[in-house]
Amino acid sequence: FSYLVYKELYKFIIVIKGNLTEDQKEKAIKHVLFQIDLIDAKRTKYLLKQQAKLHKKAVVEQWGENMLKAVFFDLDGTLLRFDENKFLKMYFQLLCEKTAKIGYEPKKLIDTIWKGTALMYHNNGEKTNEVVFWEAFQEEYGKESLNDKPYFDSFYRNEFRALKEITEASPLSHEIVKETRALGLKPILSTNPIFPMVGQLTRISFLDLKEDDFDYITSYENSSYSKPNPMYFKMLLDKFSLKPEEVI
Repeated sequence: FSYLVYKELYKFIIVIKGNLTEDQKEKAIKHVLFQIDLIDAKRTKYLLKQQAKLHKKAVVEQWGENMLKAVFFDLDGTLLRFDENKFLKMYFQLLCEKTAKIGYEPKKLIDTIWKGTALMYHNNGEKTNEVVFWEAFQEEYGKESLNDKPYFDSFYRNEFRALKEITEASPLSHEIVKETRALGLKPILSTNPIFPMVGQLTRISFLDLKEDDFDYITSYENSSYSKPNPMYFKMLLDKFSLKPEEVI
C-alpha cells in the first residue's frame, strides 16, 4: 500500500512541475487525490478482513468467541462526503420552497429548526429526539403544527433526494458495508440521530445502500441522545449487548 501511495504522490509532483494549464493541473490533482483515497479505502477493507481472521484464529482461544462483533459506521464526512455549507444552503432552500406552500416563512422556519436541533444535541435521554424536536416546533407554531409532520416527512422522501448531486460516496463505502455483513459482523449506522428515519434512508440511498444493509440505523425516532454524548454509544452497546472492545 505504501508503494502505491508513493506512486500517486510521484504523479502529483510531476503534475505540479509539468507544463500544464491551471485547469489541466486541477483535474490531474483531483484524479491523483481520488486514487490515493481509493488506495486508503482498499487498505481499510483489507485490514478489516485481516482483523477478522486474527479474531477467528487467536481471540477465540482467549475469549471463547469472536471479540469483534460490530462496526459502527458514521455517515456524514465518512461514508458520504459533502461540503457542509453547500449542503445546508441547498437543504434549507429546498425545504423552505416546499413549506412556503403551506404558509411557513423561511427565516422563522430555519431558526426553529436550529432551535430544535440544538435541543436534540443536548437531549438528556428522558424523551426521544423526535419528541424533543417537535415540542420545540410547537412552541413556535402551536400544537396544530404537529399535523404538518407528514408534509415534512414527504420532503425527506422526495425533494431531499436532490441533495445527492452535491454529495460524493467515499471510495468503496458501499463495498465495505457489504463486506462487514459478509464477515459475520453487525454493520450499524451510527449517524447522528437528528433526522427522521425517512431522511436517513434517503441519504444512504445516495450510496446505493438500503435499510436492510444495516442491522440498525439511528434516527430521531429511536434515539434519546445525540453525538458526541457518550450515552449515545452506550445506548447502542446496550441494545445489542456489546462491550466497547467488541466494536470498531
